[in-house]
Amino acid sequence: WWAVRATVNGVALPPVTGGLAPVSLDVGPHLRAGENTFVVTISPPPPGTPPLLTGGGLASGGGWRPDRPDLQVAPRLELRPAAHVDTVSLPLDAGQVAATARVTGAPEGARVRFTVALDGEQVASLGEAPVVAGVATAPATAWTLDDWRPGRPALFLAQAELLGPDGAVLDRLARRTGALDVSGDASGLHIAGEPLRLMAVRVTNHDRDLPGRFRALVAGGANSVEVHGELPRSTWLD
Repeated sequence: WWAVRATVNGVALPPVTGGLAPVSLDVGPHLRAGENTFVVTISPPPPGTPPLLTGGGLASGGGWRPDRPDLQVAPRLELRPAAHVDTVSLPLDAGQVAATARVTGAPEGARVRFTVALDGEQVASLGEAPVVAGVATAPATAWTLDDWRPGRPALFLAQAELLGPDGAVLDRLARRTGALDVSGDASGLHIAGEPLRLMAVRVTNHDRDLPGRFRALVAGGANSVEVHGELPRSTWLD
């Protein structure tokens, strides 16, 4: 795993480790009014660590080296309040969408307000819902916009506002996503009633031609690929 060490105004925080998933640190107790200084150091995994654990990617100039992992995406710091929205999604069922958000640290009586935007303009209001056990789910609302389906990935900006008991906005989260109607039965998974072909690929450090593998999968009719051990580059999906 990658190791992260950070200081806030010269105070060292407990070290954390991670790979592909984000990691979080509580910096609140060490903040002060005015300017604050953050120093973050990221160290690679020990030599020989299996690539499945590292969260690394292919080096820009060559193939995978288990003893020399590279960060494929530049680290990004995101400051969030103690009470914040973690995720927001638009699950769809029979033409009805029930926007859902997961929340951390919500005070008693908190609510989440859901809206949807496209090209900078609000196109739908999906109502409000109380936060119960860290989850807020809005009442089902008729979805009049395009849904997400294979071959037509309609995407919107799902927005969730965390409201305190007095109605004050405590946090906002916006994520680019689509409204998905996903179901399954003995025949497999379906999106918007259409059968979904799934193909999982386990990538190892011996697999040198990942772009070629992706082209072969697309030619075979696969529209979803699960990759272990490497992060695919967007150029491979063109």
